[in-house]
Amino acid sequence: MSTEPRSPLVLDTHELSRRPGTMREFAQVVPAPADLGTAVIGIPEGADLTVGLRLEAVMEGVLVSGVVRGTAVGECVRCLDPVTEEVTVRVQELFGYPERVRAAEAAGDDELEDEEAVLDGDLADIEPTVRDSVVTALPFQPLCRPDCPGLCSECGARLADDPDHTHDVVDPRWSALQAMLEQTSVTDETKES
Repeated sequence: MSTEPRSPLVLDTHELSRRPGTMREFAQVVPAPADLGTAVIGIPEGADLTVGLRLEAVMEGVLVSGVVRGTAVGECVRCLDPVTEEVTVRVQELFGYPERVRAAEAAGDDELEDEEAVLDGDLADIEPTVRDSVVTALPFQPLCRPDCPGLCSECGARLADDPDHTHDVVDPRWSALQAMLEQTSVTDETKES
């Protein structure tokens, strides 16, 4: 693992000096990383991401907790209008000291998770934690408004602009009967003339 120390979401924990009980605050507006969302909604790369965190030294490593805020943009899944939504998520992650994680693995500690975060020297990369928290907080199917009627399935017209929009659609199973009725009415009209 090679952590990029210049990334705004990589925090230096050196000031904590591995002394349990020491703490420092981190509050900053940083550019959002790429792919912070889903196919229909997400926080655009480079957009402002407000990060307010607390870094605490504990016996096992550094506990990072706090709040991340940003503005997600996307499309309404019904009418394709633009959607913006303020996103505020809580984040919390324990970054283990590498030697403690190795010792726990060697001892066969079953409590270790497969994806446990580990410090890279004194650096804690919080981007995966932020990504997991933000992406799961985004709406699965974003809407411009809760009662959005969407688009007409026949012609694509916005139903919000024309609520009485309809099409005279004949069920294809009745097309033979429709043809017979049309022939009967034409025959009746020619008899009358």
